[in-house]
Order: sequence, then structure tokens, then C-alpha cells
Amino acid sequence: MISIPGSILSDPEAAFSREWLVTNGIGGYASSTIIGTNTRRYHGLLVASFPPPLERQVLLAKVDEELIVGSEVYLLGANEYHDGTIHPCGYRFLKSFRLNLGIPTFEYRAGGVTLVKQIWLEHGKGTVYVLYSLQDAPCEVGLRIRPFCTFRGYHHDGWRTKQGEFVALTQDGQVIVESAHAPYSLKMLASPSGEFELGDDCHRSFLYRAERDRGFDCLEDLYTPGVFVVHLSPGESAGLAATCERQGPDRDIEAAFSRELARRRAIVRGERNSFRRKLLLAADQFVINLPDHGSRSKRRAILAGYHWFTDWGRDTMIGLPGLLLSTGRFSEAREILLRYIEWADGGMIPNRFTDEGSAEYNTADATLWYFQALHAYVTASGDHEILHRLFPRLQEVMDWHFRGTRFGIRVDSSDGLLFAGRDGSQVTWMDACVDGCPVTPRIGKPVEINALWFNALSLMSFWAQQLGKVDRYASAVAECKAGFRRKFWYGRGRYLYDVIDGPTGKDSSLRPNQIMAVSLPHSPLGPGRRKAVVDAVERALLTPYGLRSLSPDDPEYIGIYQGGPAERDRAYHQGTVWPWLLGQFADAHYRVYRDWDRIAGLLKPFRRHLADAGIGSISEIFDGDRPHDPKGCIAQAWSTAEILRICTRLMSEA
Repeated sequence: MISIPGSILSDPEAAFSREWLVTNGIGGYASSTIIGTNTRRYHGLLVASFPPPLERQVLLAKVDEELIVGSEVYLLGANEYHDGTIHPCGYRFLKSFRLNLGIPTFEYRAGGVTLVKQIWLEHGKGTVYVLYSLQDAPCEVGLRIRPFCTFRGYHHDGWRTKQGEFVALTQDGQVIVESAHAPYSLKMLASPSGEFELGDDCHRSFLYRAERDRGFDCLEDLYTPGVFVVHLSPGESAGLAATCERQGPDRDIEAAFSRELARRRAIVRGERNSFRRKLLLAADQFVINLPDHGSRSKRRAILAGYHWFTDWGRDTMIGLPGLLLSTGRFSEAREILLRYIEWADGGMIPNRFTDEGSAEYNTADATLWYFQALHAYVTASGDHEILHRLFPRLQEVMDWHFRGTRFGIRVDSSDGLLFAGRDGSQVTWMDACVDGCPVTPRIGKPVEINALWFNALSLMSFWAQQLGKVDRYASAVAECKAGFRRKFWYGRGRYLYDVIDGPTGKDSSLRPNQIMAVSLPHSPLGPGRRKAVVDAVERALLTPYGLRSLSPDDPEYIGIYQGGPAERDRAYHQGTVWPWLLGQFADAHYRVYRDWDRIAGLLKPFRRHLADAGIGSISEIFDGDRPHDPKGCIAQAWSTAEILRICTRLMSEA
């Protein structure tokens, strides 16, 4: 369980920076701040996914409650408006917020009664439930629940709702909200014995402060069809259910709650370590089922991050060992590996699948991370059959890299190293662009691309021998190792160049990418240089929350991630801290020093972080400068995955 202190709940400025998230396993979610004030266009009580294959839509933005005790009315909601006014101020009655098995739980106290509110989504469906339980009450109370709707894509800025844009009607005990510009409807009901008072209206100019700070439009009007009214006696529960499914929601909301609790308990069954229990629940949020583009079948996928990322190849391959192998979900890992190789084209797996379902092939490293993910899967699961099945396809991938594929990706026959990139392209994980221009072009031979290339060659050589195939890769392994050792070592700094053989020659910027030359199972470096790399990275780049993307001593360093899109993109890989890199650093550090106590110490800050930003999960990035505030996505797949992977390894091997 994660609990937030009352001192934070009573301070809106502190509460606004802490958000909760629940998901439904098919790309949809519910999310807001811990006091119920939406601060993002991405917040909503029901943000549902629609094929093809994602296209998430904000349907139900939020609900506000009024608690009626005798003749007194207590407003439990909290909204911020265009002029900075917060109304109502229901956070004054909020005495606790906690995650109970990952389920957001709010405890309000007013008028001598205690009301507990819990929110979750039905797994596999676009349905949200809000359960209210009355405790410590001397008498029956009334509860008025007002839903606010907005039918729009989750990336879209808010707009001014026009009169008559929405229509609400009642049918079979449900309230159905429709709009002429949306091909879906929202069905809502209160159960048991909830009444509905029709009274459609529009509330104007809600402020989304996070979007204001990010340089986007930040105001939105929300439509309300009326109010649900329920009456509760001490010890009783009632709830609100809302769905975009053709069939209405389950009217037995307590039964729906029991189903979700059972599902979550199964995820953490047998796990006694409280930190790992929380990470297991966080990991589950990223693993989803989606309709496959162009077919009626389902595809298993890993969403890269909430609220706004989709299905990314690089993030999937880096995150797969932590999210699926550390959790024993081998069949799902296998399914993802098979699906991605089926999408391979020109020797490349997709960089990402868009919201519309198309695939983009603009990355040099996602395919190379695939080899490492496959190695990790086979090692963990013992599934050697998959190697027999995939080896011919893997040979095709290697052949494309030898002869050349998109974006100038090809092996240089003079040194066995992999060249990648062309003018205007951005094919490494440092892919931010401003006005169409890469911030860190890295054209040439990037260090992590070649560390991954050496690792992939070594794995192919090993697999060929293991499968009784002709080993076509042993000479390439030797050539790549010799070329790497000869060309990447920066003697003056005693670390590795970040990029060589680029348009401007050698780039000696001290970046974290070189850590992969030590962390991956097959390293091209000898023991002395491995130690030097780890020491250099630790000295300049290590922070409590991961590795900086650039040394603070570099004149291009930007220590704070803030401002509009252009300012943030310029800072993204110029000093910003990335938690996923901590997993690579931990592997590299252990390889050199064999010190499990040091690795355990690296995880301690994340125990505290689980109560910050995205409660219960790990953020995408942090500021490079102290105090290293969390930024970006509130829940990032590879951040969570790598911390879980290292935690699992620590517990199993230390």
C-alpha cells in the first residue's frame, strides 16, 4: 500500500504534482491528481481505446460529488478554472489517499461521517467503476454524483462546447450521452437504486495547468447531463459505472470490485517484498491486448508510457525482460517476440506503431535490442524451440545490415562496425527534433549501436553453433571487436567516444550510451577499459534516479526540463536523467565490481519515488540538476521494467 500524507492533500500545489493511474489491459485508462483536479488534457475517468488499433478518446472527464448530511451539503470535488480559482475545495475534506493493490482509494470526512471512494476499470473492457462506501456515520446520507463529459481524442486540445452538441437520454435505468461528432456513446448508471436528475449544462473554462506549462492550449469546457442521486446507510456501498461498450456495465458494482481485487491479488501472489509487489502491479499496466492492424486477431503489446505513448519497438525490447521475464509471463513475451519479427521489413523491426495502426521503421537500435530481448527470453524460459523457428529470419536481418538498409544503416567493411544515419534523420534513442532538425544528430557510428551490433553478432555466432548451423558470424565478431577497440577509445578522457566517423569526425561528448559496451552480455572491451567506462559514467552522469544524458561539464548541458515543446525537446537528451539507463549501469557496475550492496543502494531512491509524480509507478525522466524533479510521462514502461529487472536479479542472486 502507498499512502500520501495529509499535509500534501491539504496543499493543492503539492497535490497537483501527484497523479494516479489505473488501466484496463486494452490501452484505456483512468487518471487524475490525488485530489481529483484534472491538470492535463490526458486526464479522465474513462479514456477509452478504439480500433484501429488505439485512438484513445476522453469520454468521461471526471465526476464531482456532493455529500448531504442532514441539512448540510459538502462539496467534495476540486476544479481549477482559467483565472486560477479552485472551486469547490473538496480537498479540505480529503483525509487520506492511498493505493490499495494499485486501486486509488480516497477517504473523505465531513459532517461526522466517513466516505471512502475507490476507482478501477474492468480489465479488457472500456468500463470504469467508482465505488462509494459509507463508514462511521450516525445516520443515512445523500450523495449527488455529477459526471462531466468531453468526447475528443486524448491528444487534442480542449475546445468550447457548443449548445446542443451533446444529447442525453435515459433508457433501462441508464443515462446515455451521445454527440453528433463522435461515433460512440457513453452509458452510465448508479447502482443500487440510483436516481438520475436530468439537467444538461456546460461548465466553462476548466484549466489544465500541466498543458499550460508545456506550452499547449489549456482550457476546456465540459458537458454534464445531470446528477445521479443515491442514499447510503452506515456500512452500505453504492457506485457509478460508465462504459463505451455496447452492453451496459455490470450493475453489481461490488461484484465487479471483487473481480478486480482477485485479478490484482493474483499478480502479487506469493511476493513478500513490498517494493517488488508495487513494481509488479506497475508492470502489469503496460502489458495490453490490442486488435492487430488489418485483422480481427488480437496482438499482445507493451505500451511505452502513460499518458501519451503507444507501442514502440525499442521500448518494448528494452522493457520486455523486466515487464514479462521478471514476472514469469513467458507466453506473452514469446507472443511479442514472434509478432515483431513478423513485422520486420528490410531487416528492421518497427520503431513504433502509430495510433492509426501503421508501422514506422526509423530506428537503428530497436532491431538490435530484439536480439538481446530474445537472448534474455530463451535464457529465462528455456524455450529453445523459438531459436529454431526464428533463426532463418534472424539471418535475413543480419544480411540486410551487412548489405545496407534504410537510413544508411550498413556495415563498414573496413572495420566491421555499423554505420547509421543520414542528414535530417534521427535513428538512435536520442531522437528529439526541433523544427524538423535533430537536436543530437549522431550520424556515423554511435557507440551503443555498435555495442548492440557486437552483442547481436556474438549471439548469432553462439546460436549457430548451438543449433548445429554453419557459423557465418565468427569472423564478423572478431572484426567488429578489433574495430571497436581500435576506434572508440578516447584516451584523453579515458572513456568511449559517443560517435565516430560522423560528418564532424569523432564526438567525445561524455554520454551514457557507452555503458552498453559493458552492460550487454557480450562486451567488445577488455576488463581495464570496462572499469574505466563505468568509473567515468558514475563520476559524471550517475544521479539518484538514473544516468544523465550528457555530462554537466559539457557546454551543451541543460539541467532543467521545462518550457514549451521546443525547449523541452532541446533538453530531452542534453542532460535530462533517464531511469531506464540505471538498469544498464547496474549490470555494468556489477560486471566490474561484483558489489551487490552497491546495486541495492541504487534502488533505494525509487522506493520513495513511488509516492511521487505517478503514484505507484516510475517516471519517464528527471531533471539533470538537483533536486532531480520527475518529468515527462508519469508512468514509463522501460523505467519501471529496468528497476523491476534489477530488483528481481538482486533478490535472486545476491
